[in-house]
Amino acid sequence: MRNLELRRALTMQLLACVLSLAVACANAAEPAPNQWTPVNEPPAGVQLLGWDELRYAPELEGVLFYGAYRSFTSENQNAIWVYRYKENRWHLLHINMFYVRDELASDGGHSSGKMFYDENRKVMVYGGLVSMSRNDRARTWIFDPAAAVGWDANPPGPVPGIAFDGTSTYVPDWKAGFQYSCGAGTWSFDALANKWAKLATGQGPASTCEPVYDPKHKRILAFGGSRGHYGGKAFETLNDLWAFDLAAKTWSKLETKNPPPTRGWPQLALSPAHDILMLCGGASGAMDKNGNAEFRNDTWTLDLGTLEWTKLESATSPPTSYSNHMAYDPQNDVFLLVSGRTTKNLGYGYPCQMYALQYAGKAAAKAPAAAVPAAPMPAYDFKALPKAEKEWAAVGSGPVSAVQGWGFRPSLASNGAELLLAFGEYDPPGKYGDEGCYVYAFKYGGGSWSRLGSRAVSDVSAHAQAPSAAFDAAGKPVVAYLQIKQWKPAQLTLKRFDGDWKAAGEIALDGLPGMPALAGGAQPLAIAWQHHPKNGKGIGAFVDENSGDAWQPVGDGKALNVDDPGATRGQFVALVRDPQGRLVAAWSEQKAGYEGENTTPERIHVKRFEGGKWALLGTELPISKPQSRALGYAIAIHNGEPVVAVCDGTDGGQAALLVYAWSGGQWKALGDAPLNVLGKESGALKPALVSDGKNLFVAWPEFQPHLPPLLFAKKWDGSKWSLAGGPLNIAPGKGSAQTPMMALLNGKPVVAWSELVPLGDGMRQIFVKTMP
Repeated sequence: MRNLELRRALTMQLLACVLSLAVACANAAEPAPNQWTPVNEPPAGVQLLGWDELRYAPELEGVLFYGAYRSFTSENQNAIWVYRYKENRWHLLHINMFYVRDELASDGGHSSGKMFYDENRKVMVYGGLVSMSRNDRARTWIFDPAAAVGWDANPPGPVPGIAFDGTSTYVPDWKAGFQYSCGAGTWSFDALANKWAKLATGQGPASTCEPVYDPKHKRILAFGGSRGHYGGKAFETLNDLWAFDLAAKTWSKLETKNPPPTRGWPQLALSPAHDILMLCGGASGAMDKNGNAEFRNDTWTLDLGTLEWTKLESATSPPTSYSNHMAYDPQNDVFLLVSGRTTKNLGYGYPCQMYALQYAGKAAAKAPAAAVPAAPMPAYDFKALPKAEKEWAAVGSGPVSAVQGWGFRPSLASNGAELLLAFGEYDPPGKYGDEGCYVYAFKYGGGSWSRLGSRAVSDVSAHAQAPSAAFDAAGKPVVAYLQIKQWKPAQLTLKRFDGDWKAAGEIALDGLPGMPALAGGAQPLAIAWQHHPKNGKGIGAFVDENSGDAWQPVGDGKALNVDDPGATRGQFVALVRDPQGRLVAAWSEQKAGYEGENTTPERIHVKRFEGGKWALLGTELPISKPQSRALGYAIAIHNGEPVVAVCDGTDGGQAALLVYAWSGGQWKALGDAPLNVLGKESGALKPALVSDGKNLFVAWPEFQPHLPPLLFAKKWDGSKWSLAGGPLNIAPGKGSAQTPMMALLNGKPVVAWSELVPLGDGMRQIFVKTMP
């Protein structure tokens, strides 16, 4: 558990980390032939958990690493990194929040699922959490690394579920991915069509094998495997080599010469330039005296023409662990292996080292590298974009991140003349050795930002995220956030600033929580949230109101869900008050099985509290097509009635932005077309809304595939939409803008958002702009 004394003690470690990062920027030295050579000492944030994956992405000229990002809590969250051999450098693309995985942004999904890079759509595809979230097991997640945007793909059924002990790879001939597990059979996934297809149900390799695609022989090879590996005792491992014929769609076992010792979870990669398969490590099946699986660290090559194995003698033998951490980089003709130092545990994660090997063949003569030119990166045509009414100006100067870490999920509130900004921020990777996440708050007034309090709003001994900000009836800043302590139930914590941050209430949760939402102003504070009860199957939406020093349920205390909350899952709750002081809540829900399979599309519901009970406004918000989904949304009050902005689409990478107003007892669209600026194929992400009483403003990020999202704002004047601002990005065309929030400052709309330049030098930061 971290404390302030530990922070001071780690100051020297920070200095060493800075030097390490500087060295990491230098070009990697060419490895000696057939030798595993350490090429980079990653920052401490690059960690192995066990179910991590490494895959080559030609457009990025590097390998994607989907691994852990540890803090001092008991639950891991994931990070997505890119390692580029030419730079010998790691780039952080994304960090997941704890627990919260449903909202359309780049924090969907969790490890314990296999991953592959789809070269057709240029995205990574991976599986959901297996152990900690009951509704994520059968889900398919997509992440666009160049855009730094991800989403729950939610393909139509049937789906196999990307299992942690399954096998995945990409097949260019199919323009689709390959997925196999013993229980589910053999499947393919077309990321462009967002569809799974079952290929075969016959016998194949055992679980915990690893597959690779062999382009010359038009087959998928899978090696190794194990049985009985979760019994806590020594287990059986195999050294079988299986082939899946692409044309016949059948498995067959191949006979090989001089096979290596048996193993499960082997590290595999294939080089078309050398026509070899390389094998490193894997679980032997033996257990040590502490009950931990033992791993091999030998290296072998398989000649794909003769099917003969050869042991490769290397002076360095990298340690290995579960899953596949090896890939072949054809542009540099080098095998790359992320290897864990399993003797030093960081919570649940392990620091790791990148190794490189250049294969020289039996005669130690280097084969020619594959001719793989770097793919040109697309770019926006800014000249073709419509011109905005005005250029928005920065509120204050520069980012307002507190310690220059990974800032995310801002929340913005206003009392008319002042702004209150709260956000979560991860420690920079490697700064303290166990990255934590804290909530910070700033107030803007009189032309400058001032930090509220001498340190974070949240406790330094707990992980905190997903804040919501509001001014209470006395004009005091209040921040609610999700707090997670090691091995303790999560809780919603509220603090009020009155010279310092003081407790304003807690709501203990008995299961997996969601993000809080505050409604402040002249009326009593109210808070909304969703959570997954510990012994339940679904996710419910709840609202409490402050009465003195206590929080009481609004209404009967039951979930607001329209369908049975035991069979639904949903996203965060949005909460506002109308001019009459009535609470209005909006949320998304969908029906789901226990494993998350065969879900119905997400739909938005809105309820208003009047006459002592919650009343449903309409049945649900209109959606353009029956299969469309409500992917991201926001709510505001305009002309005294609720207004909802929603991202409408079947795929998170392609969604239209629509705005609906409650009028005459029904939801009516504002305008006759989607608000998208970048075309029909673009994807609109989570929007934000604010009304000045006369005009309604909406801000949203929007992106084209493989390009960072641009942040736009539009104004509704009662009859038409006009582009009020954009792109608002700090680095248009380079920076990935996400999760905006809006408020009014002196009657003018203000937007806060987070932005990251993928493959850049910095971290995700918080920015704020206003319309002059």
